[in-house]
Amino acid sequence: MMHSPRGEVGQAIQEKRSSLQRIGGSARSLRHRDFRVLWFGTLGNSAIMWMDIVVRNWLVWELTGSFLAIATINMVRMLPSMFMAVPAGVLVDRVDRRKVLIVAQSGIFALYAILSLLAVTDTLALWNMYVIFGFMGVTSALTQPARQSIIPMVVPRDEITNAVAIQQAGFNATRIFGMAGAGFLMDILGAGFMFALLSGTAGFVVLTSILLQLPEMSAAPSASPFRAAGEGLVYIGRTTVLRVLLLLTFLVMLFGLPFSSLLPGLVEVVFGAGSSTFGILMSVTGVGSLIATLLIASTSFRRPGVVVLVGTLLFSVTLMAFYFLPVFTATPGLITASVLLGIGGFASGIHMATSNAMMLTQSDPAYHGRVMSMNMLNHGFMPLGAYPAAWIAGSIGAASAISMMGFILFGAAFLVTLTHPSLLRLRVEPIAAPSMGHGGEGGGPMRAPAGGSGETDSTSQPEHDDKDN
Repeated sequence: MMHSPRGEVGQAIQEKRSSLQRIGGSARSLRHRDFRVLWFGTLGNSAIMWMDIVVRNWLVWELTGSFLAIATINMVRMLPSMFMAVPAGVLVDRVDRRKVLIVAQSGIFALYAILSLLAVTDTLALWNMYVIFGFMGVTSALTQPARQSIIPMVVPRDEITNAVAIQQAGFNATRIFGMAGAGFLMDILGAGFMFALLSGTAGFVVLTSILLQLPEMSAAPSASPFRAAGEGLVYIGRTTVLRVLLLLTFLVMLFGLPFSSLLPGLVEVVFGAGSSTFGILMSVTGVGSLIATLLIASTSFRRPGVVVLVGTLLFSVTLMAFYFLPVFTATPGLITASVLLGIGGFASGIHMATSNAMMLTQSDPAYHGRVMSMNMLNHGFMPLGAYPAAWIAGSIGAASAISMMGFILFGAAFLVTLTHPSLLRLRVEPIAAPSMGHGGEGGGPMRAPAGGSGETDSTSQPEHDDKDN
């Protein structure tokens, strides 16, 4: 019996339509106008961050040739975020988040303009970099929790995980081009041009913050800021899943991600290459992270806690493998390093995207600012981890130091999981992606009930009062 050509064509069209719907569904949170505006601002903000890492670290390496000097500038950049984390979270939960973004991003614009002027006039020195990047840390402490806590205000609750993953995908896409581009432009045009470019990009981010149209926030809590800060810490301490996620992120920041501060020395000493190669290697991690976040955006995982743990352990294994890099000659070594960094970027991207989404979906909306500010506090530990790593690298080499960090991360993450098995038991029922042809702009975000945990959909309840300790 012969099949109808028309039927086969119709089936092919239907299959193609289904594929397009799945692709569109992976970006469904971009249907919402204010999330799109926030996302474009995040692209600009992320490009600034990744270009800044290359410019800052390589410039300090050129000035000093010291691993410790790189660790110090990174600590100065991140330390204010640690001290500001709790106050910033309280502020974000009490004040118009759009205004917080506008003020903080305007500060970033001004600080990069000052750096550009100093570089062009040949008056840029290590001490004034310390001062300016210290102020930059204060602005970052405000922008990051504000951006993350705006997400539930502009997308429906059942699209929060998708929105976080899409935001993280943009974050990692700029990592690919931002780092490689910064390395090449730094070689050709110098630090003055790069800081001017960063300042101009910051101006674009200010504009996106002005264009945001956010719904009214619930009335500010009557409790004093100090009491609100204490309530946030108590809430996180009582919510097992939040505490474990923050602990795992802390370990990644302290023992995993500081490897990047050792890469400039590894690139020059082991491979005899320059800033362009450093930028390319750093951008390779972005390729892996971008693939990871696109996977998270398009897939529903029933056990997200398992996904977080797998990402953490895989990341640690790639760091362990750096031990073998010095046995390779330049070209094979660079290829091997690129493969390891790509896999490591994928693993850390899986961890970050899933963990950030869980923090928002498994917490009360009234505490989102304080929860995400504590996540930002974790980022402040990255340069602290760079100090012992720098000291070890000076004694046994950068590759061996990175490998040792991987061993410590693996053991610590495994121990945390053994003592908190509830993370692995957490189940989230998958939510079918809606067709992109429905909902549109007019659908509007679904709000969680004020003062409640918002756990009225298929996501599981946050766990309180430890049962697994």
